[in-house]
Amino acid sequence: MSNSKIYKIGFLIMLAVNVTVIGFLVVGRPLPPGRPGGRGQNDLKAEISDRLGLSSEQRNAYFKLAAKHSEEMRHIERDQKEQAELYLGYLKKESLSEKAMGEILAKLSKLESDKISVTYDHFEELKELCDPSQLAQFDKTIDQVISVLLNKGKNNSPPPRDRR
Repeated sequence: MSNSKIYKIGFLIMLAVNVTVIGFLVVGRPLPPGRPGGRGQNDLKAEISDRLGLSSEQRNAYFKLAAKHSEEMRHIERDQKEQAELYLGYLKKESLSEKAMGEILAKLSKLESDKISVTYDHFEELKELCDPSQLAQFDKTIDQVISVLLNKGKNNSPPPRDRR
């Protein structure tokens, strides 16, 4: 396998991990340990709108944007699953079509990119809903959202096993 192919596969894996984290945040992510209750999608939207101090009109508009975003993400994720099944289906074949596999990888890469772009656009639309007095809080809120998206400061790997 050539170095460029290895880099492409590595890039796609890293992209998939990042977008999965974004998906958990947007679709509904449980609260971190130490906070009571769980956090579904509605709770997350309510928390963001509360932090921003959105009016009821802004809140309704934001909830509509969030529903649209969730729908777009579901479509992308469905397409991703289909493409991943096609790609992994090549494991059962004796002869491999490098061209077909490359096309599927390109589609998967594009879908990952689409997820990030859709999420960026979603938060850009939320920012446009904010009035000037809310924009300072928007920046702080987005910093927290990005921290959750990128899982900063957390090590979710299990402890090492004792090998005797």
